[in-house]
Amino acid sequence: MVEGCKTYQALDALEKAEREKICRSLRRDNHVVNSAKREDVTIGWVEDDDSRHAITSFTNYMIYSDKLDASLIEGVEPTYETISNQRYPLVTGLYVYVKDQHKQHLPNLQNFLYELTSERALAPEGYLAEDGLVTLDDIGRNKARDMVLEFGM
Repeated sequence: MVEGCKTYQALDALEKAEREKICRSLRRDNHVVNSAKREDVTIGWVEDDDSRHAITSFTNYMIYSDKLDASLIEGVEPTYETISNQRYPLVTGLYVYVKDQHKQHLPNLQNFLYELTSERALAPEGYLAEDGLVTLDDIGRNKARDMVLEFGM
């Protein structure tokens, strides 16, 4: 959004703090809505007016793909492939952070990490995908497993 703001010369006249506030916030003028809470209502809202846009999860987009058109970002369409290999620029990963010192105090931590990075969980047909997450591609899954193996040493 900040990059897009640079194209609006009218914003140059604002003080830096005000310009930053505007450029880092979502519009609230009945043309853009964040659909995190009521996706079904949001989908109807977008359907009612072609000029409206919504930010929604990829899972939601897939559920309502017959009613929605995805926005290309930097010429890249959001697909399972472009999200899993992180080519789609709006990808946000899910990260799990663990502390080294917890290895000795949490005996099942290593088993949890093994399970989290298993094919059952991370494969495209794994249970994390069934729960709506876009899983990593082969390279990403192998990297995640390598990190877990290194952590266990």
